[in-house]
Amino acid sequence: MNSENFTLSEKIVLPSYIRQGSQARRSHEQLIRLLLEQGKCPEEGWSESTIELFLNELAVMDSNNFLGNCGVGEREGRVASSLVARRHYRLIHGIGRSGDIAAIQPKAAGSSLLNKLTNSVVLDILKIAGVRSVASCFVVPMATGMSLTLCFLTLRHRRPKARYIIWPRIDQKSCFKSMITAGFEPVVVENALEGDELRTDLEAVERKIEELGAENILCVHSTTSCFAPRVPDRIEELAAMCAKYNIPHIVNNAYGVQSSKCMHLIQQGARVGRIDAFVQSLDKNFMVPVGGAIIAGFDEPFVQEISKMYPVTSWPSCVQVEHQRRPHSTSSLPFSLWEPKATRSSCQRERSFIPSWLRSSRVWPLHTRRGCFTPHITPFHWPCLWIVSRPRATRQ
Repeated sequence: MNSENFTLSEKIVLPSYIRQGSQARRSHEQLIRLLLEQGKCPEEGWSESTIELFLNELAVMDSNNFLGNCGVGEREGRVASSLVARRHYRLIHGIGRSGDIAAIQPKAAGSSLLNKLTNSVVLDILKIAGVRSVASCFVVPMATGMSLTLCFLTLRHRRPKARYIIWPRIDQKSCFKSMITAGFEPVVVENALEGDELRTDLEAVERKIEELGAENILCVHSTTSCFAPRVPDRIEELAAMCAKYNIPHIVNNAYGVQSSKCMHLIQQGARVGRIDAFVQSLDKNFMVPVGGAIIAGFDEPFVQEISKMYPVTSWPSCVQVEHQRRPHSTSSLPFSLWEPKATRSSCQRERSFIPSWLRSSRVWPLHTRRGCFTPHITPFHWPCLWIVSRPRATRQ
């Protein structure tokens, strides 16, 4: 409804009632105008009615929703199921063009606008979360592991002779597979046990760089948040080391946006050294369905280079998160199981006391088989139970 239609409506319904409806409409439009002007995350979350109004108007701008449209090309936004079309607000056409995720799609002005706004809002959120100097980011409909692979493949063009990725150990399969999938050989650096925490062994990392030769190393692949007893890597020191040897640095920040500590480590790392890109998960930080990630960095041309490796995207929702953590552990809470001769069966007994509704908990016995994914070190010095922490949304 535009102003002309509201004026015509006054001939059908009492003008005072129409003016009330017009004012209500303008309150929604004001929020949309601010988003278009500023490209930043709203200070107060939108109502569902405002979101749906905006999405429906964007969908009308895509050619597959034009009245009388008859698309005969190979990419015309045709969908067999009306259920699927409604689920996606008929934003069916997709974004990007010719394999470039950042390109404007001529047949989908609404979807292209939504994509640009999404990336702009997410960039603002990363700055609010603590990485003030981040230059660029984009959203991809891929899990964290595949998004890391995208970063490694992009670096291959810059370092064609490189074969190795130096990786402080983290027992998480997708991180390991991301390097294998990209065609590189992970060089696993064992962590150092300090008290009951696993910390980055900086001397071991530097020895590997000197042993392999900086020109043969694609990058250092570090991690911020992880399951206890491992704590975030020494990002600042690794960033300084990468700058010293002129080696790229990719940070797996899967859980990190919800943690001010992790975001501070990335900001400081970029300030004192080198961080080429950092990747975070959408479902872990923004509470959206599994299968999305944010790739961000401090050099806009490099981030754009990564974006050209994949042609489609997704979008997150904005939530407020709070957290309380141990001094170094940022994503899980560990409990020691103090049984001198704990076995797998005894640890399973401990596990049986955990309520069935408590998800993402795990028990590690003192002795585990070699080759198994364990608490990031073999062996750990006592059995433990850990429980994964999640972001908690609050209403203002």
